[in-house]
Amino acid sequence: MCLQCLAEAENLGEILPGIALMRAHRDAEGWGTGRLGLVIENDPFYVLLEEPYPDPTEGLSDEEINGLSEESWEQFCNWAEAAESFREAILLQPYKGWILVDACIKAGWVSETDGSVESWLFHRIGVFLRDSTAPSPA
Repeated sequence: MCLQCLAEAENLGEILPGIALMRAHRDAEGWGTGRLGLVIENDPFYVLLEEPYPDPTEGLSDEEINGLSEESWEQFCNWAEAAESFREAILLQPYKGWILVDACIKAGWVSETDGSVESWLFHRIGVFLRDSTAPSPA
């Protein structure tokens, strides 16, 4: 039986071209209940260690970012730490890494302006989850 079936994974939607975001509803072979996975066809190739959320400075100018309150700056620093943890954790075999980066490029990531692909993806998944009608884990 496939890992998706064993985990009773719910397809939340296509997060990138050809890559679905799924949530496990049962523990199965390294994919714990409530955890998110990136899936190509029937192949879950990466299980996220934590739930991504959007960059709190999204849409702000440099001037606005420089003028953030202490509380807002702390929220951004917490997000940056979480995005860095995601970056450090998402080590993939070269072919799957290439597929993921290629899908990010097709979805609009531009290395010269968007920063690291991992931070961009962490933010993108966070926005998807925020704007989705899919329920969060209990």
